[in-house]
Amino acid sequence: MDFKNFILLIIVCIFWTLPCFVMASEKVVSDADKNAAPSDVSGIRNLRHNADLFVSVQDALEMLGQKNKVFLVDVRPRNAFDAFRIPGSINIPAYAVKTKTQLKNRSVILINQGHSYKCLEQTCENLKTLGFSARIMAGGLNGWRQAGGPLEGDFFAQKELNRVGPRSFYEEKNYANWLVIDATGIAADEVQRLIPEAQQVSKSEGMDAVAAQVAERGRKFEQDPLFSVIIFDEHGKTYDTMEKALKKGQLQNICFLSGGFRNYEKYLKEQAVIGSHEKGKRISIRKCATCQ
Repeated sequence: MDFKNFILLIIVCIFWTLPCFVMASEKVVSDADKNAAPSDVSGIRNLRHNADLFVSVQDALEMLGQKNKVFLVDVRPRNAFDAFRIPGSINIPAYAVKTKTQLKNRSVILINQGHSYKCLEQTCENLKTLGFSARIMAGGLNGWRQAGGPLEGDFFAQKELNRVGPRSFYEEKNYANWLVIDATGIAADEVQRLIPEAQQVSKSEGMDAVAAQVAERGRKFEQDPLFSVIIFDEHGKTYDTMEKALKKGQLQNICFLSGGFRNYEKYLKEQAVIGSHEKGKRISIRKCATCQ
């Protein structure tokens, strides 16, 4: 074999075996991704919402009772608004409120479910710049319902108000107004790997004991008007029983993580897989539909 043919043979071998190496490499990455979690699941819980932008449910009820000129603007998607709403409220996407100049002659209270405020804070600040008298209802519809405020529409849909999806929790988890309660009963180190801010409570003495533990830990938040509690079990199966016990303690703004810890774990893994295909980019969470 002459030198020219020898070189040609080497080149052919390289091109023949290269796909095998690529496929093997992709498989290793894929298998690792399946068990990965985002690198930024933990965070410093020092973020705070601007309390000056908020109005309490109690104050909102008083304003309505005194027949003050108040617009209750529900920014949820139309289908959610149609399912249930505060009587007399109007449905406008957050990004469109600024176009409704007729609202400037009254106070505007922005309302969502009450689980996430970041989007509404941006909207509220923009509205104030444009001359609107706007604030956000602390606790949203969930706080309104728990305070005894009237709602109309599908009763069963209303029961889902205190369920927080994994994405909403991921977006809000580093705000200091949240008390995060771990009621899974599984090893604390497994939970804190993904939710380091969680405080574990024991269910061994029943749900009334859980409610007492939550109330005790919530005392340090008593002066925070945006204080909220989010509780999760392993699979989201014990929330109804837990909720009944918690009502006895008269705690407000209580939420539950939809699907429990395992559903949140699944969500983070899915985001990690997406992130791995972004070539090192941070996870990108899409804006809510009504804020765009």
